[in-house]
Amino acid sequence: MSDWGELLLTVRQTSTPEGLALGATLAVASEAVLGRSPEATVQLADRTISRRHARVWPTSSGWQVCHLAEGNGAFLDGAPLAVGVETPLIDGSSLQLGGVVFAVQVVLGTLPFTTPLRPLRPAPAAIEPLTVGASGEPLLVVRRDGDGCTVHCGERLLPLAPTAALVLAALAARPGVVVHGWDIHEDVGYACNLPQAVSAIRRALRALIDEGSLAAGPLAQAVASVYAEAPVADDVGALLRALVLARRGHGYGLMLPAQQVRVETEG
Repeated sequence: MSDWGELLLTVRQTSTPEGLALGATLAVASEAVLGRSPEATVQLADRTISRRHARVWPTSSGWQVCHLAEGNGAFLDGAPLAVGVETPLIDGSSLQLGGVVFAVQVVLGTLPFTTPLRPLRPAPAAIEPLTVGASGEPLLVVRRDGDGCTVHCGERLLPLAPTAALVLAALAARPGVVVHGWDIHEDVGYACNLPQAVSAIRRALRALIDEGSLAAGPLAQAVASVYAEAPVADDVGALLRALVLARRGHGYGLMLPAQQVRVETEG
């Protein structure tokens, strides 16, 4: 599974009584060709869909879609897709192939609800201190001033949109704990798209790891002191999915020891 998890396509409308059933959901975990052909990765039994109608695939910035067919149309949120043009496929959008309309859902790299969590406990003394920037500073410092919010990792300001910063602040207030989505919405507002915000947080932290500002090894050890399934430092995607946790059907969590997070509130 990619860092962007699964792509779920749910049939919301059809133009023919035969073929795909309303409400049917197709799960796509990697690059796939959608079409009527038996050779298509995801076979769509509907006469209005071309044999090779569209291609979908995950990238570092999210899922993409490309219209392959010349004959039958493809539309994203009502706008026609040109053949051969790569277009972002966003969670919550509507994808129409021929006469079939799919509701698009991007499910993050989540872990099963049954995955155990260890109780929060102090990091073992053997773990290398996870500090960045000024000596003694924790990994993440969240500063809230009224409705504003910024997040620093050492001396670096995480480039997060205001809503994503507020989501991280809500998780940082309860490190090592899975927080229900309802409770996060209470804090940041119900218009917030939590999966997109979590993805943005992971991308911002990954950028620091890629540039060398944040060491993956000590980070993995810190996460392992809180989270039962120890992440591997060499697999940055898995590490970030464990650090900013998304538990299917339950909630989200920032899997760090409490001493690695500080929340400052002003105003």
